[in-house]
Amino acid sequence: MSIETYVLMDTFAIVFSLSIDDEIFLPSRVRETGEFTHDRRESVTDGLAHRPGHHRPALTMVAAFLFFVTTGLVAIKQLAAV
Repeated sequence: MSIETYVLMDTFAIVFSLSIDDEIFLPSRVRETGEFTHDRRESVTDGLAHRPGHHRPALTMVAAFLFFVTTGLVAIKQLAAV
């Protein structure tokens, strides 16, 4: 049995979307702090210091791959194996 061609693209899309999670939430945290303090240096420092950990994307990925493994479709199971 070989891996379907779209499985690799789907895997890349899932991993890329999880990695970009921090790139979206960090600037929004800096902006929120900047609107409150009106100090750029403090808002960047506070945004970097209080950013969420990487456990949320990791838990999301584990939950998604557990779903992929338990499904009955072989093509979906291949997503968990890649």
